[in-house]
Amino acid sequence: MAYLGIDIGTSSVKALVVDEGGDVLARTSVAYPTAYGVGGAAEQDPDHWVRAIADAVRALPAAVRAAVGAIAVDGHVPSLVLVEDAGRPLRAAITWQDARPGAEAERLGAELGDVSDEVGTTLPWAAAQLLPQLAWVAEHEPAARRARWALAPKDYVNLHLTGEVASDPWTAKGMCDTRTGEPVPRLLEAAGWNASIVPTTRTPWEPIGHLRSEIADTLGLPSGVHVATGWTDALAAILAVGAFESPRGFLLTGTSNIVGVSTRRTASATGLYSVPQGPSAPLPLLYGPTQSGGDTLLWWARLLGVDVPELVALAADADGRDLPTIAPYLRGERAPIWDAGLRSLVAGLGVDDDRARVARSVLSGVALGARHVLDLAADAAGDEPDGVDIGGTGADDAGWRAVWLTTLGRRVRIHREPSLSALGAAMLAALATGRTLADLDGLRSDPVALDPEPGDLAAAGAAAARYRRASTIAQDWRTHV
Repeated sequence: MAYLGIDIGTSSVKALVVDEGGDVLARTSVAYPTAYGVGGAAEQDPDHWVRAIADAVRALPAAVRAAVGAIAVDGHVPSLVLVEDAGRPLRAAITWQDARPGAEAERLGAELGDVSDEVGTTLPWAAAQLLPQLAWVAEHEPAARRARWALAPKDYVNLHLTGEVASDPWTAKGMCDTRTGEPVPRLLEAAGWNASIVPTTRTPWEPIGHLRSEIADTLGLPSGVHVATGWTDALAAILAVGAFESPRGFLLTGTSNIVGVSTRRTASATGLYSVPQGPSAPLPLLYGPTQSGGDTLLWWARLLGVDVPELVALAADADGRDLPTIAPYLRGERAPIWDAGLRSLVAGLGVDDDRARVARSVLSGVALGARHVLDLAADAAGDEPDGVDIGGTGADDAGWRAVWLTTLGRRVRIHREPSLSALGAAMLAALATGRTLADLDGLRSDPVALDPEPGDLAAAGAAAARYRRASTIAQDWRTHV
């Protein structure tokens, strides 16, 4: 039997098939656009995901497709798909990059305050959250309030695949209690909705249903295979690097970065998510998604007249001493600051800084933003993690290797699997067939460990201090200028 994992990323769908021994049989990827617009709008057409999945799956070898015995889908969050009774979307999906719900986030934060007792986690009041997204729709598009369900991208795709409507407690956080999966009516009513829009929740590894025969025929897959409820892209990737097996640090690169620690006890820190053990996750997590990642690299690459791989290659050739410091907040920042209006700051740039040193500074700024979250999570958890598991597209490139060792201040374990979220989804598919976490040992990604030199540790500490100062100045600028 083989397991198909599908990752609905911010910029593309990735499909991966792994067999029971852990060998990846095939990978495919299909891109789709995000529509950026006035006021910070960032929307996607849900049908683009469906078409991209169909193209990605059909591109897999026929023999590989025929071996698939279970499927799981993960996806980007918090992103909102409002659907009618028949399951069709009423409008484009509002993605996590959308800055328009900022005013609604401020209103809800002032009105509701700390709601962690009700939802089981710290819930930052920011535009990139489900409740502000719902409140924005209620305020600006009242016709869309006839929606029957509020779904995440992977929930919408699962509805297409199985005809069933369900989510998981962590994906639906804010609308529901992450400890029980039950809706929280008071919070939904404050956002202008009632609890009936919240789908039933199940554990991510529980089957939601079976692949519909007509969809199976279209995709060239066996009909009737199990489809798991699925998870967020972040938690699927965390599963793939083994952070639910034992406490460890993790840094997962993508359009944004996912950074934090897994622990054996629940902890909390301002600006970070605290994932409770139970139906949301097998171990407690303390983590945060940054706004700065691949999207930041793409902007700087265009500015320097190169593509992203060339930007990373330039960084590998740069002198890493006394670099300019970049707080990389081109679209604001999520964890741990949660301010969509925050903007980037460049400090210490001089006439001797060429394109290579600027490229190295860009990569370092992104990595130091991740370290900011990692340090807060480790301090709050009370245990310094035994290194950091790093994965994602390009994470093992020479430029990034040099940056990890001179910014993070810790041993790093680099995972070479380029589609960790899709691999984590495939592992969820295996769990949906009755396998246990202990059974998945052979399916996890194998890392390469690197230890920083003493000089690297000193450089990392100095760079982190400069970054935190630049971040403070950027926030002061936002507030007072």
